[in-house]
Amino acid sequence: MLVRVRYTFVVALLCLLVLFGCKDKSVDSAGTPTPSADTVTEAKEYVGKVGDVAVPFTVTTFSGEPFSLVDARGNPVVINMWASWCGPCKYEAPELQRAYEAYKDSGVLFLGVALQDSVENSMDFIEHFGWSFPAGPDDTGDIMKAYRVMAIPMTFIVNANGVVSYIHIGAIDEETIARELDLLL
Repeated sequence: MLVRVRYTFVVALLCLLVLFGCKDKSVDSAGTPTPSADTVTEAKEYVGKVGDVAVPFTVTTFSGEPFSLVDARGNPVVINMWASWCGPCKYEAPELQRAYEAYKDSGVLFLGVALQDSVENSMDFIEHFGWSFPAGPDDTGDIMKAYRVMAIPMTFIVNANGVVSYIHIGAIDEETIARELDLLL
């Protein structure tokens, strides 16, 4: 019975991700055009949509190095919110690594942010999928709150000016990352 309930929940969640994750990023839910990703707006305490200034944060990566979004200014940044227990995160993990390999020499930075996960499980995930880009935990949950992460995986692309240029809910693929990064480079 519990398995059937879990299965039903997962199917319902995937349906919602498909329905709501495929919106045109140039308009909001009311059909109002969103600001250009090159338009720097006043910083907020949270990211609500494309065109918002990315909320600054620093995370200590699993290798012990700090990654500061403020220090990354001047470079596009791909921020992927994930967890080792997340099925779609496992699907997209190789896609993220391939995208990182393709763009690492072009100044694009990648960061994985582990949400609600143990350090041991996160590190096993990283090793299993061969991630060579920085990743670290959101120990306090503040990053998850600031970026209004309601489902994972969730990916944010921040342009060199620190403005969110793309938001993707659900598993992302290398082609989508490339398409969005090519618009910034």
